Amino acid sequence: MALTLESFNPEHQQTVSNWAGDAARDAYAKPAIDFVKDHWKEIAGVGVVAAAGAVIIASHGSGLGAFTRLLKGGESAAAVAEAGAIGSEVSPSVLGRLKSVDHYVFDMDRTLVDHDKALAALQSTMTDDLVRHTGLSREFIGDALADTTKRLKSPYFWNRLDEIRPLQAKFPGVDLNERFAEVSRNSHAAFYDALKANPETTELLTYLRDQGKSVHVFTAGSPARALEKLTGAGLIDKVDNIYTSGLNAFEDSARSGMLTQETTTAKIIALPAGAKTTGSGYPLILENLGVKPQTIAMTGDHVVEDVANAQRLGMFGSQAKWYRAMPTKGVLPDLELTSPGQLTDIVKKLSLAS
Repeated sequence: MALTLESFNPEHQQTVSNWAGDAARDAYAKPAIDFVKDHWKEIAGVGVVAAAGAVIIASHGSGLGAFTRLLKGGESAAAVAEAGAIGSEVSPSVLGRLKSVDHYVFDMDRTLVDHDKALAALQSTMTDDLVRHTGLSREFIGDALADTTKRLKSPYFWNRLDEIRPLQAKFPGVDLNERFAEVSRNSHAAFYDALKANPETTELLTYLRDQGKSVHVFTAGSPARALEKLTGAGLIDKVDNIYTSGLNAFEDSARSGMLTQETTTAKIIALPAGAKTTGSGYPLILENLGVKPQTIAMTGDHVVEDVANAQRLGMFGSQAKWYRAMPTKGVLPDLELTSPGQLTDIVKKLSLAS
């Protein structure tokens, strides 16, 4: 049975003409493949358009300046899926530039790892466990953890519960790390579990290195923080260099109990504080690698720190949108990627063509 506008519009609040207008507007604002996934039923069933017989969908998310696809009324869901595939194709000029790339640099948080998920898991586990083991109120524990995070400029103190001064005051003379060792173990485990990399990310980094490309990380965080996250994600052995942007007095000290350079074969290069946010780190990365900017591709979620700042030096700049789809704010990424696998497919295409 063919689907109609009424199938999705039982109260007749949407007309064919204004639906088509909304569709075109929404399609223009997001990657074609995302739009198709979200609206395939309407596209396949409404007739995309009973009156005009077709609707043109334009998207900036494909790597092309604009992607245009004519979807005729009555097309199947398979045809709609095909539209999404076409939308994810890359222009010859972009492929030509990528062909010159031998060094891939990735942002860490919200690109290689799901920072928000991991931090939430750490904080909720530590809060829940401390409430349960201490008998103190959730409000007290929450305030104590927030105070400690602000003082240390770090939320990563699962190994040093004695740094939670309000809690220590409630248990004078008690070794909090020993008394609440289970809290430390559970918090660390929850953090690592939430950090586990998307299989597509693992495949991407593995494939790049198998193709003889170098893989690097550029993060605004400290060395210890980068090591913990990449280790928890299972990506530490797939990275050549880790460019960090400033030290953290607590995290990078021995007392934190966090990972250090001795625990990995990846090379840590500590850049000055603010090197990531200001963009001043990109010339330093170029100097360290000793290569031309055209041979480097930077991929990250932040359109300024990861894309625009890299592009200013002549690097290839891709926006990663799988954990956070940050508005482009006038920046035009060379590629807008909706999944790590999309970049893998593009690199494979280049490999087959060479």
